[in-house]
Order: sequence, then C-alpha cells, then structure tokens
Amino acid sequence: MSYHFFTDPEYAGPHHSAIVAFWDRKPRLLREIPRKSMPEYHFPNSNTASFVQIATKDAAPEISRFFNMFYKGDDWTFNCNFSDVEHWIKSGFIIIIKFEDEIVGTFVCRNLEHVICGKPHSQSALLEGLVVHPQFRKTGLASFLLASMDYIVYNTPHLRTSILFWFREHDSHLSALSQLPLCVLKYSYINIKKIVKRSLNINKITSEHASKIVTSIAENNSDVFTLICTRSDPNVYWCLVNGSLIGIANTHRNTHTGAPIWEVVFAANISKPYFVDLLDAIEQSALMLPSVNGILFISNSKSRGNTVPAYPWVSGSSGFLTTHIYNWMPPHFLTGDILFPLSCI
Repeated sequence: MSYHFFTDPEYAGPHHSAIVAFWDRKPRLLREIPRKSMPEYHFPNSNTASFVQIATKDAAPEISRFFNMFYKGDDWTFNCNFSDVEHWIKSGFIIIIKFEDEIVGTFVCRNLEHVICGKPHSQSALLEGLVVHPQFRKTGLASFLLASMDYIVYNTPHLRTSILFWFREHDSHLSALSQLPLCVLKYSYINIKKIVKRSLNINKITSEHASKIVTSIAENNSDVFTLICTRSDPNVYWCLVNGSLIGIANTHRNTHTGAPIWEVVFAANISKPYFVDLLDAIEQSALMLPSVNGILFISNSKSRGNTVPAYPWVSGSSGFLTTHIYNWMPPHFLTGDILFPLSCI
C-alpha cells in the first residue's frame, strides 16, 4: 500500500511533483525541498505584509510577559521569567511577530542532541511555544507561524535534515489518535502533599551526571525507538533513589490555585530491568523538589513512570500526551516510545 504525496507549488517547480511510498516504514525525510520564499501575513484590515523576526535575548522580558499573559489552558496558567526565555533562545531560536510594536505570536525551536528514530541521526529539534494573542486567533496567524518556522528550519543548514519533534496534550484518547502520533501516553497525577515519606537512600545529582546514566541505559535498551540524550537543563531536577534515576521537570505551569505543576521526564533503574518498580523512587524524588505544594504528573511511557498507579494517584481523567515527528517517517506509529529527559515549554 502506498500514499502519493504531491508537493505544494511552494516547494517545487510548476511541473514537479514528489511521490513517496508513505507506508513502507523506511525511516527518512518525507520532503527535502525547502520553501522558496518567506511567508507573509496580512493583519485584519491591513494591506501591509508582515513577517516574523528571530528574537534576540533583549526581547526575553517581553516574550516572558507575553507567555505569562496568553499561554494558558482551561486549568493551568504559564509562569516564566526573562532568564528562562534567554535559556530557550540560547538553545535554539524563537520567532515572533508584532502588531503595533507588540508581540502577538511566538514559536520556539530548540536544538536537541543524538537521536535514534529507526536509524542514528545527528540532528534534531523540538518545536513548541506556539502562542497567538487572543485577538488574532482564527485569523490564520498560527498557520502563518507554522509556515514561517518551516521556511527558517529548512533554510538553516544544520536543521535542514533534522528530525523535528513536538508534543500535544489531549483530553480524550480519540482526539489523541487523530494526527497519527508516534506514541500516545496516558497521564496520572498526584497532589505531592499526599505522598508518604519513606526511608530510602536519595541523593540529588547534576544534569551532566544524569546524562551519562541516561546514555548508558539507552544504549543497552533496544526497545525504545527514539532517544534524545539530555544536556544541562536548569528546569529538570535529578535524583538517584536506591539505584533508580528520576528526572522531574518544572513545567512552568500552575494550577488556578497557584500550585506548581511538575512532570516526570525520566525514570529508570540504573541496571536491568530498567523500567519496572519505579513508583516509590518517583514519589520520594518529588519530596525533594523546591516546592512540595504542587501536582506531579507521570505517564505509562517506559521512561516516564511505566505505570497507571492507584489511589492517591488520579488516573483516567488526567488526559493524554502524544509525540509527533514533523516531515519524518518513523519506524512505528502509535506504539513507539521515547526517551526525552528534557523540560518542555
């Protein structure tokens, strides 16, 4: 079975079309031809073409204010400062678009390291932080930002053949399946105040130390289809607990009561079997976070908890997380797993 994909005229000449065998599962780029021109956007009631800018670190305070005001969900708000934004800019770039000298849209691309997605791959990036001012939603601005990011990525030499990841959160399993993701993960969460302290040997460690352990585990585990090894990430807190490595990320999200939301981004034993019996280690690591007045999320991913725990954990109504790959044929859809020991925006 094959799927014929014809390129948009933006990507090719008027008589050129690209045909790819979509379902053969051979890991590869689906399109290598970049857009020929930078997309343009016309604000409502304006005939003037507008383009994105690549933000400098001087824009970090304004971007952080924009995120904190307009990046939110039904049950959470975002909370970051200019130093967080500077870190995200330093690890990649942020595109912005302005209206009357005010930011009204953002999109973030962060460079990642060492990927295995069917075969070793040296370049990858994470797409995130797509935020549009409420005044300009449903005007095509989000699609414009996507097209602009596509143009910039595929006209940047070190990113042109990269694997691009992004994550989405969903309320239902059905909506999680709608875009054919690499994997669908089920969330569970707990109020950290309900965790009972146990007498376990627990030590905080650095991201650099954790990275070496993550790499060793990944190299000895062939069941995980996609690997991204961590670099120093100030938003991930690492602990060794009785021979288990746990990484918990600050999501920069708060509940409407102000409680911080944390997420397990890596959990494994440092020797085989790697991904079993991790709940105690996760819970005790949570008690070492800067604030225990918060909510902790885990999932049924092998490396993010590998369990759907019982009370006092809440599951079933906690939502789903999907992983997607842009312009890349993964070796598996839906059943893939991912080691991603980094924080997300």
